Amino acid sequence: MKRAALLLTALVGAFAFALSRGSHVPASPPKAPSEARPAPAPRPQPPAELTRDPFEYGGSTVRTEQPGAAVVPSAPVEAAPSRPPAAVRLVGFVQQAGRLRAALVIEGETVLLAAGEAASGYALLAADEQSGARLRAPDGSEIVLEVPE
Repeated sequence: MKRAALLLTALVGAFAFALSRGSHVPASPPKAPSEARPAPAPRPQPPAELTRDPFEYGGSTVRTEQPGAAVVPSAPVEAAPSRPPAAVRLVGFVQQAGRLRAALVIEGETVLLAAGEAASGYALLAADEQSGARLRAPDGSEIVLEVPE
């Protein structure tokens, strides 16, 4: 049985190969040279002398360096040193459930604290809408934060 299946597969393969190798008639006859594609239209030639430089903006002129002139680099401008952002910042105050709460940003996270409450190691000691907030830092020092404008 296996022999017959193998023989049948070989015959079908040989027949398919013979068909593919047979004379192949092209789908369309080759075009005669007279039917060739027409030549593209000639490109218009740019004027011999350009009236303006396309790389020049407005009426500005190009600076040319003189051979003996030395180029002095300008002194680098130093940026004003920026202060690192404070670990704790007072954003404002909120009345919640009859209690005054300070809206604080502690290490990038916004929290609401009432007097006596703590978050991230910072405890709110006192809060007043006119004078600001007084906090105890994780290291034990006291921080006074003024009311933001």
